[in-house]
Amino acid sequence: MRDDTKAERSNSQHTDQEGVLLDGRYRLLEPLGEGGMATVHRAIDVSLERYVAVKILHPTTPSQRMADAERADRFRHEAQALAQLNHAHIVTLFDHGQLPDGGNYLVMEYVPGGTLSEVLKAGQRLSAPRTLRLANQLCRALRYAHRRGLIHRDVKLANILLTQGDGEEAKLVDFGLVKMAGDEGPTKQGMILGSAHCMAPEQINGRVTDQRTDLYALGVVLFRVLTGRYPFWGGEREMLAAHLYAEVPSFAEVAPSLDCPKGLEQLVRRLMAKDPADRFDSADQVLVALSRIEAEAEQEVTFSRDRGAALVPPRSAAGSWRWVVLAVPGGVILLSAALLGGAIAVLLSERTIPRAQSASTEAPAPLPGPEPAPEPPAPAVLSPPAAPAVAPQVEPPRPSTPRITPAPRSGPGGEQPGPEGGLIEER
Repeated sequence: MRDDTKAERSNSQHTDQEGVLLDGRYRLLEPLGEGGMATVHRAIDVSLERYVAVKILHPTTPSQRMADAERADRFRHEAQALAQLNHAHIVTLFDHGQLPDGGNYLVMEYVPGGTLSEVLKAGQRLSAPRTLRLANQLCRALRYAHRRGLIHRDVKLANILLTQGDGEEAKLVDFGLVKMAGDEGPTKQGMILGSAHCMAPEQINGRVTDQRTDLYALGVVLFRVLTGRYPFWGGEREMLAAHLYAEVPSFAEVAPSLDCPKGLEQLVRRLMAKDPADRFDSADQVLVALSRIEAEAEQEVTFSRDRGAALVPPRSAAGSWRWVVLAVPGGVILLSAALLGGAIAVLLSERTIPRAQSASTEAPAPLPGPEPAPEPPAPAVLSPPAAPAVAPQVEPPRPSTPRITPAPRSGPGGEQPGPEGGLIEER
């Protein structure tokens, strides 16, 4: 922590530097951030009319001259390292210069949007898809640097910038502790330099560092981004001891409600293995693992979406399905009732039609045919007509003998007597 006196002196220096024109080209504006040995200002390149970021080495007092040489050495290493790098996810170096008082400065690409540390306030975290995207970009930046023999050795939230606007991108900055191929960089054997939250065990022990050191720090960053907490917390000594000996907590212990792909926690735990031999060997391997996790997550989302569409109707359609289930048997019942009612109506109409016809004087004349008997209505229509009751049965004539009516005989009264004393009519 900085004491109040040092903070006031630093704020005074920031105020004095604002508006200063460096080398007749870079006009300093407000400070963007401050580290252990330098301050970064937003500035205007008056020659090219563009915004830039200027990193200025803190001035030293006579009692700090030995340390000043060491810091100048780190500054030089950072300038040399950035000069070799040209990558979409690594901040670009534009220029390097010296102040009138002998101090050094770097002119770099200005990235509006702030650091990942500023985006993630206390306890906040990023979604799994966003984390996977940023992890992929940071891995590509580290792979690019590692292939050129550069080990960052200070990967942390404050050294990751996020761009604004469409297509958020991460950019790795601050190569002040960079280790170049063939040397240990601006550190001595046994020295501990870095950030306690993200330091790898071999870095704490002062042993040889390599690309796996950066991968350990990347694992810590992903743990913090996903869960909202660092894996180890406390004072500096406690955190360093935990990186050396404590087991990495599970996501469920730190963030029980976290929802992320199954393989992502396994990847983070492997990145944070105590022994470098148990970690991924390179950023290439991490990229392959990230691609596999993304593919599995996409398949799981697609499968869930298809299964939900097949088995579970949307909320808006659920009511429609319920109405269909209720309407089908209801419709069958209504249809049956209608048919039954129609049949009953037909039977009733057949029984009431004859009576209606006899009672109504305005009913139309019936069609020619036998007149139905009055009682009973229905059977009278269907039964054959009864034989005439008044007509006597006459024996049919013989076919060979024609029927001849005998001539009348004169008798009393001039009439012909029949067999029974009646008259025989000629047919």
